Amino acid sequence: MKFKLAVLWTLFLLLPLREVSARLSVALPSAPSIPEASEFPLRGWSDTYTDFIKKRVEQYPEFLAMSGKDVGRLCSNWDQLDREARKMFWVNFIKSISYGESGWVRGEMTQETASNLRMDLATKRAVFSEGLLQISYGSVSLYKKVYQSESCDVPFEGDEKSMFVQDARNYKFKHERMSENANDRELLNPIRNIACSLDIMYLGYLRKVNDQETEALRKGVAIYWGTLRVGRNGFTNFSEQFKKENKSAPHPCDFDFSGD
Repeated sequence: MKFKLAVLWTLFLLLPLREVSARLSVALPSAPSIPEASEFPLRGWSDTYTDFIKKRVEQYPEFLAMSGKDVGRLCSNWDQLDREARKMFWVNFIKSISYGESGWVRGEMTQETASNLRMDLATKRAVFSEGLLQISYGSVSLYKKVYQSESCDVPFEGDEKSMFVQDARNYKFKHERMSENANDRELLNPIRNIACSLDIMYLGYLRKVNDQETEALRKGVAIYWGTLRVGRNGFTNFSEQFKKENKSAPHPCDFDFSGD
C-alpha cells in the first residue's frame, strides 16, 4: 500500500509537467557524451563542469532567450547581458545550487525524510538524493519514462550491480554519507547528474511560463530543488554562494532578495 501511495503522489506532482510537455510539444535534447566519472575529483568543482554547462545550455533555446521577467531578482539586469554572460549566469546558477545541495561532493547521498518521499519508485527502498545536484533514481526513472529524457536514462538495475555492500546498507540505515563507489554508479557521474538536472529544470521552467508566473525560472527549478524556495535555509546557502560566484563574473548579475 505504501508503494502504491508513493506512486500516486509522484504521478500527481508530475502530471502538470506532463501536460506542459504535451501542450508545447517539448523535445528534450539528446543525451550528451558522458566521460568516465573517475576523471573528476571526488570533491570540489571542476572546470569541465563549467565548460559542459556553457555548451549544454545552448541545447535549450529558451534558457538563453528568457525574458527579464522570467529571471526576475536572480539577475534583474538579465536583459542587458550578452549571450556569453548569460551562459556564465547558468554556470554560476547551477554551481550555487550544487554547493547548497551537496557541497560539490559528487558522491553525496542524503536520505529524504518528507512524508511523501518515503519510498523510491525505482529502488523500492528509502528515497536517497544523490550526486552533485541530489537527484534520485525514482526521479530520473520517471523523467525518462514520462518525458523521454535521454539524459535521465539511468536504470537502477545497472547501478545496483556495482553497488558495494556498504552502499546497500546505507540505503537501509544511514541518513547521510558519501558513496564508496562514486566512480561506478551512473547516477553519481557528475556530467550525467548535471545533464539530467538540466532537463528537470527546463520542464519546471516551462511549467511556470505556461502558468504565466513571474520569476518562472526560480519557481520552476524550485519545484524540485528546495534550495530555490525563498525563506528556507537552503535558499540562504544558495544566495551566499551565488553572490560569491557572481562577484568574479565578467558581467555580474544584479541579485537582490533582501526584502524576503
